[in-house]
Amino acid sequence: MNCMKEPEILTIDAHCHLFNHEVLSWRLLVDFILSRMRPRGTRARLEAAGDISGLKRIIRFFKTGLMDTENIYGKLLAEGACNTVVPLMFDLYYCMKGAGRSDGPGQRKACKKKVKRAARKEWAVLRMQEEELLKLAAAHPGRVLPFYVVDPRRPGNWLHGPDGTIDVSPMTDRLVPELGGKGGFYGFKLYCPNGYSPTDPALMALYEYCERHGVPLTAHCSGGGFASFSPSITVHGHVYRNGEIVPHDGVLEFRHYRLTDKLRVKEKAELLNHPRLWEKVMEAFPRLRLNLAHFGCQDEGMEWTELIYGMMEKFPGLHTDLSCITETAKLREMREYFLKAPEQVRRKFLFGSDFYLNLLFLDGMKEYMENFRNTFTEQERQELMTANPSAFLGLS
Repeated sequence: MNCMKEPEILTIDAHCHLFNHEVLSWRLLVDFILSRMRPRGTRARLEAAGDISGLKRIIRFFKTGLMDTENIYGKLLAEGACNTVVPLMFDLYYCMKGAGRSDGPGQRKACKKKVKRAARKEWAVLRMQEEELLKLAAAHPGRVLPFYVVDPRRPGNWLHGPDGTIDVSPMTDRLVPELGGKGGFYGFKLYCPNGYSPTDPALMALYEYCERHGVPLTAHCSGGGFASFSPSITVHGHVYRNGEIVPHDGVLEFRHYRLTDKLRVKEKAELLNHPRLWEKVMEAFPRLRLNLAHFGCQDEGMEWTELIYGMMEKFPGLHTDLSCITETAKLREMREYFLKAPEQVRRKFLFGSDFYLNLLFLDGMKEYMENFRNTFTEQERQELMTANPSAFLGLS
């Protein structure tokens, strides 16, 4: 009699976050919340500052962040209906460098000291975040597949030779041995609105390695989220300006950078993270296993979504995920793209939750999963949660 158990089928959340309160700067978190506490925008956004349901969501969000990483992971497992997760790291150091800028010289000096203190903490927190995820992955082998965060400005992440060559081994050594590294990470995460171009030369060198070794990358690609507070940033590579991709190698000035400026995120997203910039990356590395997260969702219009869909038809390696799409109407729109896609494109749609940032927009992870189940059939969910992410991650 054969008593062996059937192997459990993987169900994968390809886009989530398990960082605790030590990782996210409270100031940036407050900025993220305040930017959504306004009447305009979709109904899934927090309706208004005084709205009771919105306040309850914020409280629930903070309570989740106050848990330790193991318990946050347990909460996601209990409510998320996936047995395997891909937690993405986040690097806030350069994002925070411009925070607190003021026009008054006295205030500016005081803010500068505060920012320096905050920045020093962010350096230590990044290392803490790395250690927490590696510890979690070791405790749950094959179930926690973390992605290391990339920022081309980080000293020590790249070795620059006198002849202009770029050695990416300090980054790639963090990968698991199956991907040519010595560490415990299964891929990389990029967040360009924090202040760098997707075509930065250091990143282009990393893409070359990742395409050759089949290393997956996930890049934030929507009209919302976080963005640098800096009024100016030194950028290398290309930017998207006035409908065109243009080379840029030097200081990039921004019109919008203050905490209360509602266009701060949008401006940096357009200049530094437009899908056309990623198209240039994919033209150079068409088989790069890249996930442009959130399917390019914007508060208004479908321009980015349409562009990403067209790029998925064109480039073999390009994927997208449906993370943090909390409105059922918007989720149904995304399903229409999934259903009309030819088979080779349909295989490149991934399920993701964006937990626990998604808790800001709905009443809990169970509601998120219910919306997903009510929108996609069981067969479609199997594709999005098992077959497609397994291939993206190189598990099948």
